This record gives sequence, structure tokens and C-alpha cells, in this order.
Amino acid sequence: MEPIIARGDCFEVEERVHADERVHAAPDLGLVRETLAPKLRRGGYASVAIGLLDAYVNPAHERALARLLTSEVREIFVAFSSGIFSEFREYERASTTALSAYVQPVVER
Repeated sequence: MEPIIARGDCFEVEERVHADERVHAAPDLGLVRETLAPKLRRGGYASVAIGLLDAYVNPAHERALARLLTSEVREIFVAFSSGIFSEFREYERASTTALSAYVQPVVER
């Protein structure tokens, strides 16, 4: 079975929020703007799914990434896990968010 998101279409962002909401490392938004946004524009992506490890307790970084990508890549749909399924359990949040990002551009058309 082919995965919905190919491994080559997954991008990492260094970020860490502890389960008690403390921020250990914020994402480098400048780096995302310089590296990821151009890849998304060139790659012809219709959507992006954002899933950070403990975003269910502190969604600030996911929301910041979503705002940045929406402003930098205007034609792209952005789904973020804390806005789709803000519950404990990384796999469930990530898969639900990925499915939302997969179908939403089609539904909007």
C-alpha cells in the first residue's frame, strides 16, 4: 500500500515543547521561510500538514508555522494538528491532520 505522504515529502523543523507546556526550543521561522517555503512553492504542493510533538498542550509553534506558510505560499492549504485533533497521542493527531491536508484542497474545489 502506498503511503498518503511519501517520505521525501516530509520535512523536519527543530522544535520542542515539553508535555508540561514549557518551551525548550522554538522553531526557527526565518529558516523555514528561507528553506521550506521555496520548496513548497517549487514542488507544486496543494497542501501541507503540520504536526509537532506536544502541540496539543501548547499550539503556539504550530500556529506560527501555519501563519508563516500561509503568507509565504498563498495557494497552499495548511492543516495543523492542534487545530484538527488536539489530543494526546502523536500518531492519531498526525494521521488525522495528514488526511485533512490530503482531502481539503479537493473538497474546496
